[in-house]
Amino acid sequence: MSEPTTNLLVAMAEECAQFRIVGPATFVQAPAFRSAAEALRGRGHRRFVVDLSACLTMDSTFIGVLAGLARKLRALGGTVELVNAGERIQLQIGNLGILPFFEWPRRKTAGVADFQAVPAGPTGKTALTEVALSAHQDLMAANPDNVARFKDVAEFLAQELKAGGS
Repeated sequence: MSEPTTNLLVAMAEECAQFRIVGPATFVQAPAFRSAAEALRGRGHRRFVVDLSACLTMDSTFIGVLAGLARKLRALGGTVELVNAGERIQLQIGNLGILPFFEWPRRKTAGVADFQAVPAGPTGKTALTEVALSAHQDLMAANPDNVARFKDVAEFLAQELKAGGS
């Protein structure tokens, strides 16, 4: 059985960057999301809206990328709004103790916008490992309780990079 396909879309609205995730949000999409979000943040965008109405689950790497973005934006007075997050995603993020890093507006749509596919991010093993390591480090920095959860994962990923994991 093959993995469900995920579409990652982005649009620019009046005052924010909007993302829409269709399908599961995993380490596979994390590099593309991080690259697109960092490029927009670098151009001065400080408000990000992520529509999760068609996303049923996230893995720790994708959640870590979201947490890293939220932490950077908070330091600049910005926000990451998670719109239409289902109970499962709220539980996943809540279990990691990082709910307060995000805004949780109650609305059915993230707004009307012209969504475009996010270009694929780096996909080589080294790039994926670097994103996964950074994401798990962000989760540990965001909540000290996550150190026990992800310390071994982070050490494994660091060793993979050191060994030349490409």
